[in-house]
Amino acid sequence: MKKGLKAVFVLGSIFISFIVIMSAMFSGSDESKASETTAVSDTSYRTEIANQSAQMQDIFTRLSTQMSNYSNTTDWKVDTAVAIQDMRNLVEQANNLNNVPAQYKEVHEKYMQAMEQYGIVADELPAAIDNLDVNHMNELTTNMLQGNEYLTQATQEMQNVN
Repeated sequence: MKKGLKAVFVLGSIFISFIVIMSAMFSGSDESKASETTAVSDTSYRTEIANQSAQMQDIFTRLSTQMSNYSNTTDWKVDTAVAIQDMRNLVEQANNLNNVPAQYKEVHEKYMQAMEQYGIVADELPAAIDNLDVNHMNELTTNMLQGNEYLTQATQEMQNVN
């Protein structure tokens, strides 16, 4: 039981790392919402990714709080489930982003690799929590770290675009 709670806390700490990476990736980006998910220009792409980044920061902040304050209560379970569903929805939104401007192809590739890792976490985290499955949580921690690495690479590529 204690190992399961430790894994939950570690996963929460990794969510915080994500927030730092996302902040660095799009600092100075236009924060206004894109009117649709299909990017057709440099500005709309950057705006959409900045919007998604802000949403993901919020989701990961909530998940980090939840994972760091595990409680076997209905409220904790509902709040955690809502945050995980929000993550799934944002991964889906990222998957629907089309017509990426040519100069952002490499950025987008890394961004989507990160989203794939976060999608795995969103899909599998509920079962890992329900079962307090330490091994599964450790695997998901690895997915989070890999996603964060892809985001770091996307951040570096984004800085090279301009």
